[in-house]
Amino acid sequence: MHSIEFEEKKTFGEVSFDTGVRYLVEDHNAAQFMIQGGARVEWRNALGFSPDIDWNWKKILVVRCGALGDLLMLTPTFREIKRRWPKCNLTVATFPRYRSVLVNNPHVDAFLDYPVIEDLMDDYQGIVWLENAVETHPDARKMTVIDALARRFGIEKLPDRSTVYAMFDGERMAAEDAYPRTSKRRVGIQTRASAHYKSYGQAEMDQAAMLLYKHGWEVFLFGNPGEINAPDMPGLVNVTKVAKTVRESAAIAATCDVILSPDSFFVHLAAALGLPCVALYGPFPANLYTAHYPKCRAIQGRGKCSPCFHHPRGTHFPTSGPCWKTGRCEVLADITPRAIVRAVEEAK
Repeated sequence: MHSIEFEEKKTFGEVSFDTGVRYLVEDHNAAQFMIQGGARVEWRNALGFSPDIDWNWKKILVVRCGALGDLLMLTPTFREIKRRWPKCNLTVATFPRYRSVLVNNPHVDAFLDYPVIEDLMDDYQGIVWLENAVETHPDARKMTVIDALARRFGIEKLPDRSTVYAMFDGERMAAEDAYPRTSKRRVGIQTRASAHYKSYGQAEMDQAAMLLYKHGWEVFLFGNPGEINAPDMPGLVNVTKVAKTVRESAAIAATCDVILSPDSFFVHLAAALGLPCVALYGPFPANLYTAHYPKCRAIQGRGKCSPCFHHPRGTHFPTSGPCWKTGRCEVLADITPRAIVRAVEEAK
């Protein structure tokens, strides 16, 4: 068996540094992070947003730190805002490393870096703060995350829940030229989630990838740049060696027939690209994340502790559960590589 190795890599805070620049952050956790870096924090209220007024010719600021998948799940709401108020200006504040997923999106007009400089806030008539809109908000446990995010804008019903990823023509053409199609089927595998507690086991994902390879698939492995060490074999492409950006990876993923991913960015990207996807879920109910993705086949791990809805704060797993002792999600571990391979080969 070949080995694929990985490297481990409302009230708001008003924050000021010794430079005198003041920032607004969304919640106590973000503020505490800044305090550790020498910032000072004062707490105050901030503007909100109501769907009951006309936002044409007004500016709306949406603040969400990240991550890539969460921002993609916001795109149905962005589309609806622009449908209702086509002349509004919609600006998104996020960490710079995440904004690329919204570049070229026809419903986003501008970006701000997070944390937001206080002086810039006066330009906006409405501000929607979304930190912990998924992590701790009760709506995200009883409705799909796409709908829960829309509700934070006061939008109770979305006429279109499909996600949007807007690729440039040049990006797609470059990927197709670099990786021309053959007669083989092609699977793109996001090898791990951004968070350890949502990641499928390394050895098991390795086994699933190699089984697919032996069954005649071209296998494209995705992750952070330089994250994966994979054997040099015809038809096995380590994308982390060639793609330096999220957008480069997304363009290469668009050349695939099927996407395989843990509960992470590539699940939502596949839906936006219209690609079949096999998604692996453990801590969270898959239907809350994939119900609006008609080509997604979710495999839900089973276990007494599922769903735990665990969003870690300082530890990977709840101290009361079995995963704390083993260092892995035992619910995800219930999923076998052969079950994954069957689902990929049946995906349409």
